[in-house]
Amino acid sequence: MKKGEKHTKKTKEQISHSMIDNSNAEVWTIEDANSLFDKALEMVSDEEIYIVAGGIKVNGFKYDFIGELIRDLKHEFEHKKIYRDLLNNYLINKFPELKSKYNQILNEIETNCFHNTKKGNINTAAGIVNLKSNHKWTDRIESKNENDNTNINISPIEWVKRSK
Repeated sequence: MKKGEKHTKKTKEQISHSMIDNSNAEVWTIEDANSLFDKALEMVSDEEIYIVAGGIKVNGFKYDFIGELIRDLKHEFEHKKIYRDLLNNYLINKFPELKSKYNQILNEIETNCFHNTKKGNINTAAGIVNLKSNHKWTDRIESKNENDNTNINISPIEWVKRSK
């Protein structure tokens, strides 16, 4: 086919027919991706009732782990394949303007996890593991210098010589 020529109706039908069941065909438009991210942002604010020690009912956030959100998004978007890497890699690389929405989703989930852990809505150890594994939380290591001699007057070269 030469540049500027158009496909015939028969060729268009053949191309269209060949796309059926083509798992490699692109299925995500910016509109679809925005819809997915907007739904995710809406869902991360969902609350639910937790029953804590002594049978007390308390409010908490439904989504404090990204995997649970992804699982429920699959039900909302049954016609598309939804998986974690789709949100945190593929779509934000394809549509960089979605990066801020993804960051908002992660921030909300992190806040929800901290809230639910603090209130005893979820197991403390599970909350800590989630925060460390998925939100870069770390344990603080504090050290105290007990050396009273804070006036050190030695050149780096002299210090190296003395340490041998």
